[in-house]
Amino acid sequence: MGVLRMLLALCVLSHHGGVTAQELLPGNVAVRLFFIISGFYMALILDGKYAAARPWTFYSNRLLRLAPSYLAAAGAALALLLVLDLHPFTTRARFLAALDHPGGLAAVGLPNALIFGLEALFLLGVTPQGGLFWAAGDAGAVKAFTLALVPQAWSVSVELWFYLLAPFLVRWSSRRLAALGLASGALCAGLWAWGPAGAALAYRLLPAQLYLFLAGMLAYRLCTPLAARPWAVPAGRVCLWALPAALLLLGRVGGAWTFALAAPLCWACLGPLFLATRRSRPDRIVGQFSYPFYVVQFLALVLYEEYLGEAPGLVLLGMVGLGAALLWWLVERPVDRWRQRRAAAAPRGAAARPAPAGGEPLGPVVPEA
Repeated sequence: MGVLRMLLALCVLSHHGGVTAQELLPGNVAVRLFFIISGFYMALILDGKYAAARPWTFYSNRLLRLAPSYLAAAGAALALLLVLDLHPFTTRARFLAALDHPGGLAAVGLPNALIFGLEALFLLGVTPQGGLFWAAGDAGAVKAFTLALVPQAWSVSVELWFYLLAPFLVRWSSRRLAALGLASGALCAGLWAWGPAGAALAYRLLPAQLYLFLAGMLAYRLCTPLAARPWAVPAGRVCLWALPAALLLLGRVGGAWTFALAAPLCWACLGPLFLATRRSRPDRIVGQFSYPFYVVQFLALVLYEEYLGEAPGLVLLGMVGLGAALLWWLVERPVDRWRQRRAAAAPRGAAARPAPAGGEPLGPVVPEA
């Protein structure tokens, strides 16, 4: 699972920075596959590690997992913008004008500081004077996401909204989750059919993307009885190599059907893939490394374009890798150690939930990503 998440983070970098001559997998496809994987992991830890914990323990530990690296990357991006006037999409003057405009501090400053609400910046336009207006589907408007310090973190915001619902959704039956997923999928399809404005809403907002998280939760439910099958782990080992190859092939072929083919393929492989890698320490480390690799991408990209624009794309990959390694070593490792101790020592709430249809929760697994 960690290798898959790292591959998807690399696909997002390739989409934004052109590391390779051809895009590995469209960035919008990779992000939505991340949502499916997130649903799987949240169902896993809520039925296991956090089954008897109070919801606050889950919420706070999720924030501790995501916020420190984000804030470090956002702080570095803000320093580059204010000191060197470097940013991939805007200038220091334009950024400060937006913050100084009435309502700008709340509409732009708070999402940058809190992560929550970053996806809304893709639906708003910004005037030269810093004012904001509704611009979903307006291809000619300068979007407010150009004022985001870590623009790609909009997907992290969507995940945070899902985390608020996850402790309650995990108590639902699989049938109810499937019904809600169908409703969310129908909403997504309806918005896409509405036109450019609807497509912008469908891609950025949780209600229209919730079906992906729910699909991941259902994949976990299916994984529980799958663990008893003797062929499950060998099948997962095949998926470890076959799934990345298939996703890269789909990225090379391209076309409108890329996501429609990639999503069910990824979903079907999650259970076996997890069973084959759940006790693999290298896979866990690679998976944990994928998040800092994701959040430092634009930070490295702006430095690369300013000073090394003529260098090969592999130089950009090395810069992102170095930044991610520093972030992981200096921020993520110490915070994660404290987070794991905190979760283990947290006061327990209600008794552990009974396993969803399919048997007992899965046995010992690697710490959550």
